[in-house]
Amino acid sequence: AGAPAAAVGICRVGMDHMNVLGGTLAAIAAEKAGILKRGVSAFSVPQPVDADSVLRATAARRGALLAFPQLDDADFCRALALAAADGPAASTGARAAPGALVLPRWLQSAHQQHNLLLAISLVRSALSQAGDAHGEG
Repeated sequence: AGAPAAAVGICRVGMDHMNVLGGTLAAIAAEKAGILKRGVSAFSVPQPVDADSVLRATAARRGALLAFPQLDDADFCRALALAAADGPAASTGARAAPGALVLPRWLQSAHQQHNLLLAISLVRSALSQAGDAHGEG
């Protein structure tokens, strides 16, 4: 086996790949929870209730460090501001209400915002661990 994962992420559990993963959200979540390992940081986007309870129970049983990052995360907010500053409104001159962000189309849906937050959480965790390994943490 390779080196242990620095961190793992779980995107939204849905009724996909049912022929392989199972016929219910709980069954699919149980398969996806297989990535959760003792002492490894894990992050998840918000989940449907059935999937959420399976992920939390599996993480607790295995000793995984499961977190559900929130959209008020400072790094996420900075990323949104950067995306808005570089988005279509910046080049078209579109105007928004004062203080409102005009996001690129790919980042307007809630699920894409949660996916971005998940990616930021994973990178931040990996960088933190790399810093710790080099005596910088």
